[in-house]
Amino acid sequence: LLAITEINADPPGDDTADPNGEYVDITNRGDETIDLSGWIVRDDSASHRFTIPDGFELGPGATVRLHTGCGTPTSTALYWCMPASTVWNNDGDTVFIQDPNGNIITSRGY
Repeated sequence: LLAITEINADPPGDDTADPNGEYVDITNRGDETIDLSGWIVRDDSASHRFTIPDGFELGPGATVRLHTGCGTPTSTALYWCMPASTVWNNDGDTVFIQDPNGNIITSRGY
């Protein structure tokens, strides 16, 4: 059971000055590891799309933070690498997570 557990769409100050301050937390609330290889995280307009890298797994109870900015991926942090832009609209948007077949697995608006 995948869940979007936190959305920080509007960090303090200029969003483009600290793109890693903008993020989405994704949590595995199930009892089994989920292979998220090739899954898509996108916004309401679908103009922003992030593909989760091959081999990325999320264990039971684990959370990964997807940052808008750049960085080195780890088991708890992924990076969209949109350093001169923002992904999430400050005045509201929707986060969608799709499996590799395009099925929407979960979404959360704010």
